[in-house]
Parts: sequence; structure tokens; C-alpha cells
Amino acid sequence: VAVFEGISPFFADVDQSVPGQELVTTVSDTGKGAELRIYHGKTLELLARSDSIGQSNRWRHQLLHASFGSGNRRLVDILTPHLGKTVEFFRLDGSQLLKSEDITGYTTHKYNSRNLDMGGGADMDNDGEIEVVAFSDSWSQANGIQLQRSGSSFQAYEVWDWDLASEATSNLAGTTLYYPEELSSCTDAFSGSEQGTAMLAVGSGSVLNVMMGHRLPDTLGASGPVITTPTPCDCDNAFSTASPTRSSFVLTSQLLAIITLLTLCSQWIAS
Repeated sequence: VAVFEGISPFFADVDQSVPGQELVTTVSDTGKGAELRIYHGKTLELLARSDSIGQSNRWRHQLLHASFGSGNRRLVDILTPHLGKTVEFFRLDGSQLLKSEDITGYTTHKYNSRNLDMGGGADMDNDGEIEVVAFSDSWSQANGIQLQRSGSSFQAYEVWDWDLASEATSNLAGTTLYYPEELSSCTDAFSGSEQGTAMLAVGSGSVLNVMMGHRLPDTLGASGPVITTPTPCDCDNAFSTASPTRSSFVLTSQLLAIITLLTLCSQWIAS
């Protein structure tokens, strides 16, 4: 018996030879475990699938689809977040999703937790390449994982780490903050080309950990925290950092009010 296991399927342009976006899902079989499947966004025709894990009661946490430099589009998941803890990258090859790269030691879900959005993706270090954001085994550190060329192929590497105040206890949240100076420096700021500053946040008990980066990826398809922004224009980076700024704040009502206000203002300006 097979069922759709993931509760957060998402749309992404996985097959660029077909107009429109495809639906990315996780399907689990009682005998073979989970596999990734791609469906046509309108007809729901099955277009491609990955190999199944090969064992029951084993799952994949689908995360995102994006271009990881030089047009290398990949679909990313975490294979068995509680056991294997492996970030996997898949490329589309006809009707198959073939695993092309992987790296172990990272997770996006705690056993028996209801938090299912503990992963995502963004360009937090301002190098123009997207990083997969996942957590270490101890849950006391978030990490950025990126594909980098190694000879004629690509390999997955950890490119930054973010030490939290203590073990992560909440979902990972992301938003884009827009400043008036940034918007005014863009000739078409209100037509979808704002620069923006990326912010990631995750709770550690009573502490809110905040990471300020540079920008978020354009047209990033993802389950969990969908973090997207249009292609940035050549704006001044006066309000961005060349490398991530990591901070931890005591979670107070005043801080929550400030974050809420900033988010509402950025949404209002962007609209």
C-alpha cells in the first residue's frame, strides 16, 4: 500500500522542458519505504520518481528545489532524518530522479516532534550560491550546505555554521526585510526586483536565535519555510553584511513586537 507521506508538497520548475511548474511529493510504500515523485502541475500525470529507500518505516524529508550554481538544478531531501541524517541532491534524468550528491551528519526533524519545518534554503553568505539550511546531530548548530565543483563533478560541502544559544526547539523561520534606502536605489523597486536582507530565526527554549544574511534565493521551490524573493537589482549593500551575522536574543514581548512590525512593514512596502 502506498500513501502520500509528506504534508507539505510544493510546486517547482523541475522539468524546464515542460511549461509550468511540477508538484513535488513524497510517497511511502509499506514494503519499500519512501520515494520522491514529480507530477505535472495541471494534469497530475506522474513525470518522474526516485528510487525507494528499500525498507519500510523509512522516510524522506523533501526540502527544496533550486539552482545550485551554473544552472545545476537539484531537488533536495533529507534521507531518514533520525537515522541516516543525509542531505541528498537529485537531478532529473528523463523519468528518473537520480541522486547526484550527498553529505551526511545533518537533520531536519526530531523524533516525535510536530515541528516539520526545520530546514530550508537561502544565500546567507552573499556568494551568489544557495545553501541548504539544516541542523547538526546535536541540534545546537545550524549549517549551510552548498554544492561546489570538484573536477568534472560537484560535491556537497558545509560552507558555514551557526552556533545557537542551546538546542533548537522550534521550526526554522525566514523572511526578507526591505529598507526604504534599498527600495529607492532600485529603478523598478516596486515591480519585483528589490534587494532585501535575509533573516533566519529559530527558537532555543526561551531564546530566539537570529541570523542576518544578504539575500534569499530567487524562485526557490520549497516545503517548510518557503523563502523567496525576486531577482535582486544592483542596490547598495549598506544594510547587508558580507558574511552572516549571528546573534541570540532573549525572547521578550518587546522583541516579538519589533519582529512582527518589521515583517508587516516589509510586506506592506513590497506590495
